[in-house]
Amino acid sequence: MQRILIIDDDAAIQLLYEEELSEEGYNIISSDGQKGLLQLIASKRPDLMLLDVKLRSRSGLGLLHDIRNAFHGIPVIVTTAYPTFEIDPKSVGADAYVTKNSDSTGLKQQIEKCLETPGLLHERGIIPDFTKLEKYGIPYLPVIFQTISRLWLPQSKSGVIW
Repeated sequence: MQRILIIDDDAAIQLLYEEELSEEGYNIISSDGQKGLLQLIASKRPDLMLLDVKLRSRSGLGLLHDIRNAFHGIPVIVTTAYPTFEIDPKSVGADAYVTKNSDSTGLKQQIEKCLETPGLLHERGIIPDFTKLEKYGIPYLPVIFQTISRLWLPQSKSGVIW
């Protein structure tokens, strides 16, 4: 079951999204965007986030910047009550934009699109991108095979293992 983190300080919007998206089979996590959000993301590892542009304590765009720096591979859909927001150059880090309204059809379509985008499969860890493993202290896959072959596998007369 895919997890969606809703970041919105409006309890009514949280409830609406929770009900609509739970019915679609998503596991929902909610936050008001206050303290501890990055720790929540790290511990729950959502597959997608819905982020309100205008939060009480800070700008959703500033929070988007922090999220992208720490969790660049998780798709983020920016939700806004302002249809003109989409042209704001600060919003470049978002994967999609949805204007809030009572009909969640557009939101559901954007969620499905973001979760199914093949380009995000590496970033979301569904298809490993071995070139990025060194960043996390895990050697690049060919190095692993070379080390295993050197230590454990007897070499043939030609020096080729496989």
